[in-house]
Amino acid sequence: MRSFSVNGVTGFVGRVGGRLRAVSGICTHQGCHLVFIAGPARLVCPCHGAQFATDGAVIRHRPGVTLTALPRLAVREAGGLVQVYAPRLR
Repeated sequence: MRSFSVNGVTGFVGRVGGRLRAVSGICTHQGCHLVFIAGPARLVCPCHGAQFATDGAVIRHRPGVTLTALPRLAVREAGGLVQVYAPRLR
């Protein structure tokens, strides 16, 4: 997984199960910036310890906290380049 920032959107892009995927890099609980941890690969919130799989699914969170999966972003590979399509923030 590699982090990226485009049009004010931060996230992570990489291959998950052989497929190219991009997900938001912002925790769905309080909006903290996630950190990628390798072995086993996961995205972790430094604010409250929530963990997400590299495909955006919730792995672990505090009891009583409801989290949704990380939003996925459109991504493609063209001419050897990875292109992430992120909405422009206003």
